Amino acid sequence: MRLITSLLSLVSYENNLLMHHNTRVTSVLAAISLLCLLLYLPLSGQDQSSPGRFSGDIQFNGRVFATDSAIGAANTPFYDWAKSSSESWLQLNYSQNSLEMGVRFDMYNNSDIFSGGVTEANGIGIGRWFVKKRVDNFTFEGGYIYDQFGSGSILRAYEARALGIDNPIVGVKGTYDLNEHIRLKGIAGKQKDVRSFISKNRQFINTYSPYIKGLNAEGNWSVNKINFSPGLSFMNRTIDEETMATIATEINGQGIDTRFVPKYNLYAYSFYNTVNFKNWSLFLEYAGKSEDVLRDYDNSLYNSTGNMMYGTLSYSQKGFGISLAVKKLNDFDIRTSPLEQLTSGLVNFLPPQMRQNSLRLVSRYNHATQPLDELSYMLDVVYTPKKGITMTGTYANAENEDELLFREIYFDIEFKRPKKKWKIMMGLQLVDYNIAVLQAKPLEGDDRFVDTFTPFTEFTYKFTRRKSMRVELQYLLTERDRVLLGSDKEEHLQDLGDWAYALVEFNFAPKYSISISDMYAIDGSEHYYDLSASYTKGANRFSIGWAKQVEGIICTGGICRPESAFSGLKMGISSTF
Repeated sequence: MRLITSLLSLVSYENNLLMHHNTRVTSVLAAISLLCLLLYLPLSGQDQSSPGRFSGDIQFNGRVFATDSAIGAANTPFYDWAKSSSESWLQLNYSQNSLEMGVRFDMYNNSDIFSGGVTEANGIGIGRWFVKKRVDNFTFEGGYIYDQFGSGSILRAYEARALGIDNPIVGVKGTYDLNEHIRLKGIAGKQKDVRSFISKNRQFINTYSPYIKGLNAEGNWSVNKINFSPGLSFMNRTIDEETMATIATEINGQGIDTRFVPKYNLYAYSFYNTVNFKNWSLFLEYAGKSEDVLRDYDNSLYNSTGNMMYGTLSYSQKGFGISLAVKKLNDFDIRTSPLEQLTSGLVNFLPPQMRQNSLRLVSRYNHATQPLDELSYMLDVVYTPKKGITMTGTYANAENEDELLFREIYFDIEFKRPKKKWKIMMGLQLVDYNIAVLQAKPLEGDDRFVDTFTPFTEFTYKFTRRKSMRVELQYLLTERDRVLLGSDKEEHLQDLGDWAYALVEFNFAPKYSISISDMYAIDGSEHYYDLSASYTKGANRFSIGWAKQVEGIICTGGICRPESAFSGLKMGISSTF
């Protein structure tokens, strides 16, 4: 007990120092004190007859930058003076009986994931900690909390490291199982501000100033073999006075006819239900929000309510599956405040109606969800006419009130004969990509679209049970309508033009993998090589490679960020325990 009191006093003293001095040293001391406290508490307050369990994981990403002016990998801090960068995450968890707790150490050293490779970011300290305890039907949690209400349409606190997103709610959460059918959940706090964590003025706890509170209720019933899973959610975000003063100043700087009186409070709600019956599944959701300050495409502020309608319908049986998803958005961007843009301050998550492609050229042009105005839908079909043959088809479309934003037609067929050593997949993709809206860069002659045709194939051959080779071949053709369909469009370069891609990969299971690839810019006559190798032993994986990477957009789940050209060495380490 004396040790606990001493540790709490030390944390309190160091937090006072943070308020007055805000130094890196006191942040580290406070983090160490918190870690000691978290590790000591379970040993002193739990039944020792039930041993606890430690677990965790570590991830390290590193880059060494080699200037290559020919591809645009030059004239940034990374190539001028930093020369290297890294990101590291170490998560430690402890659980015993109904108690769980954890702490994560984050370190960014000249990182390029927050600015798309333009400005370096540095930060070190405790990126997350939490304590979770269950008492009968009640579970409470404090610290940095990852969670979501329903599909996440009005509240989703999550992490997407590749996009530089880490937005847990720093606060408290309670979950109560009313009975076997109904679960209630409440959460309150502030959203973590990653950009404050990597700023020179970072503190032990870095959050945006506005408060976020939410309630959620979900149920589950079965009636005559029909399963119902309804839910309803409510969320309130309150802007603080300092943030509101900045918003008001920006509004007053606009023209008189566009000025308005902003509101401190935003109220959002959602109703949803999943119905399962035999081979059918139906999900429907409606979400709305009160008047809120939003930022238009021309970067001006305006005031509007908003709503979202979303639904999916799917059917599956042996050898066949089909699904349809539809979403309509109107002014439904929810952030900590309108001062945050791109991937910063996102409070909600809008599920994309686009195929998540993994092949390099097939995934080059992805759709970024447009929360201010979008109608999108996607039809997916999977058919296996006989064992060893699988066909997949997708049609996806997104548009706003004025124009088409994105369209994709995709088809592939895979042959995998029983007891054969080989497997082959072939397919093609057609994309219409509104680059003027999605990347804000119209083409020559006011052309707004990149229209592509991309055939591809993947071949895998097993020499033995442990040794195999995989080959990928892809070609991305731009100006599809003119070249293949004979339209009367004038010939001009669309974005960076046509591409060819080839990859050869050798796998020596379960430890070694070696690959070499080349992404060749036909119109620019540039080669983007990637020579990589990895070693895996148990839960540990080590990778290293030399690569040249083209500038572009990286997307995950409908959220995208720009990424600059890269040339140099890349390394990775991941381990779980």
